[in-house]
Amino acid sequence: MAMTDYFEVLDRDGAARIGELRLAEPVTTPARVDDILLDSGSLWNADRERPEGDDDALTILPHRSLPAGSREEVQEAFETTHADTDFPTAAVVASDDPTPQGDDAYILSDAAGFLGHGEGFKQAIINAKQALPADTALVLSGGATPRNVALLAYAGVDGVDAKLAKVKGSQGKYLTSDAELFLDDLDELPCACSACQQPRDEFDREDCIKHNVAALEAELRRVRERIRAGQLRDYIEGQARHDNWLTAAVRLFDDQYSYLESRTPIFRTSELSAATSDTLRRVEIQRYADRVTTRYRNRFDNPLVLVPCSARKPYSDSQSHGQFHDAVQFRGHMVSMTSPIGVVPQELELTYPAQHYASVVTGRWSANEIEFVSDVLERYLADTSYPEVLVHVPGEGYRELCDPP
Repeated sequence: MAMTDYFEVLDRDGAARIGELRLAEPVTTPARVDDILLDSGSLWNADRERPEGDDDALTILPHRSLPAGSREEVQEAFETTHADTDFPTAAVVASDDPTPQGDDAYILSDAAGFLGHGEGFKQAIINAKQALPADTALVLSGGATPRNVALLAYAGVDGVDAKLAKVKGSQGKYLTSDAELFLDDLDELPCACSACQQPRDEFDREDCIKHNVAALEAELRRVRERIRAGQLRDYIEGQARHDNWLTAAVRLFDDQYSYLESRTPIFRTSELSAATSDTLRRVEIQRYADRVTTRYRNRFDNPLVLVPCSARKPYSDSQSHGQFHDAVQFRGHMVSMTSPIGVVPQELELTYPAQHYASVVTGRWSANEIEFVSDVLERYLADTSYPEVLVHVPGEGYRELCDPP
């Protein structure tokens, strides 16, 4: 299938990406796209003429949407085909049968119905991303809020609209990046957008709609900057905690390792923040653990010396590791144990992500950390031969890692 002329991916952060819709006025995605969608109408209630198109908008070609779960013979009977066009177009597709039609963007007709249900949402997005061309934009209509739009982008959504945010504003629901609040319960407006620059008693539902749209736009700007910095996952791990289904969705996407791994850079310069237990399931962590336990080969005949990590990166720049090196004098092979990385042979301490993470230092190890690091250490030792193992570690957490089962 030919590449689209009107959408290009410029940058990536896992499944999230910065793209450009090349309209007369270019639009950087992830973005709110309701102002640039031109709907040609449904074929269910009338025949539609082929639209003339417009370089200022994404023209949604005449469509015939079907609910998710429609039988295959029904889908085939009512399949819509599109002729080639010379203007930017979007097609409406269902998540269980997202058939490519040569368009620049695809709008999921049913995915918004899965919002609030992590498993259904995950499956809808992955179905679409696996079936549709990688250089087309994925749009989700009727489901974005300031609280969930970062997760939508993290999953791979490129475009959203403000329909739900406007509806909630008309219902007197005040939206922020971490909450949905009833307007009548607010004594003070927690936002400084233009709509909120007035006394609380004068702020009505029309103002609430304006605020909700502004909050959605602000969150999209934050998301784009996080993607550019390669730190959207760091943000998601904290932001998703404000809604249980968002946390569930993050964990369910982590289970789809091949989906995320194929879209995650092998190397980047941004710092990886290890602040929650979900960090252990990140692609970068799992990929490094797999490679150090299956690909790494020890070239030394000396004993293994297991040591703790250090807060300073690389480890060899730290005072403690300087002392370790002075004592060992290359008579042993130093390997650091650390959460969330696992084990780091001294010659790999400059590689990603061993040099690029920052963890929460409390001196206490969680059960998940102990289980993960001990598993990596066990796999490393099973595949790497040493004449002797020397353990120089402090504290109960480190010692529990090294105790034989």
